[in-house]
Amino acid sequence: MALSVIRGLILKEVDVGEADKILTVLVKGIGKLSISARGARRTKSQFAGGTSVFTYADFTVRTGVKHHFLTQVDIISSFYSLTKDLTALAYATYFIELVDKTTSEGVPSDKTLYLTVSILKRLSDFKLRAELASPIFALKLLQYNGFMPHTENCVHCGKPHSNLISAYGTVCYDCSKSEAKTVKVNESIIYTINYILLTEPPKLFDFKLSDEVLKQLQLATDIMLDAHFGFALKSKKFIDSLNIY
Repeated sequence: MALSVIRGLILKEVDVGEADKILTVLVKGIGKLSISARGARRTKSQFAGGTSVFTYADFTVRTGVKHHFLTQVDIISSFYSLTKDLTALAYATYFIELVDKTTSEGVPSDKTLYLTVSILKRLSDFKLRAELASPIFALKLLQYNGFMPHTENCVHCGKPHSNLISAYGTVCYDCSKSEAKTVKVNESIIYTINYILLTEPPKLFDFKLSDEVLKQLQLATDIMLDAHFGFALKSKKFIDSLNIY
């Protein structure tokens, strides 16, 4: 059995048996990978502090015929300070769940990994407002999965748009009638969407928005996420219940 060192972010941990865990890790250059951490739930286990969700680390794994077994963890960051702020923790959990739902085993997702780690770092350092991190993360995740919202004119007929955004981008008033959902926005929202799509971390986070503009941007990105990914997450429902705006 070969030993290898891989760098990744834990997206999920599932308890197995009396003391084991199965970790779902987004690994640089590999994609999602399932790793068995034997005895990780024991208090005195060498893995006890490095096998929790949000942990970003170098994992030494032993590869068998069908499975990967953890032999060592060298933590880069656990983002522990997220636990001190309910809002930041709620959004971080939502981001992690989104990544887990939109990445696949054996398909490298390095841009998504870097984006997620960058946002978790900013949130844990309290240098990025969680409510702003959400639409940024959503738009970049959509982009990395092959979707780029159209913002120049009406995505359907090519006429000037009416500052209405649907699942596929800007639309005119007439075409909006055939859309399931749209949101009315101002020009600053469209500019912000273009900026986010054209910018990568760390510059991606260097701007601020008013609460009203941010709310419009969140509504627009929610429409896009619902249309293109089509799944409901408990973490998002919890965020909505916080009534932050």
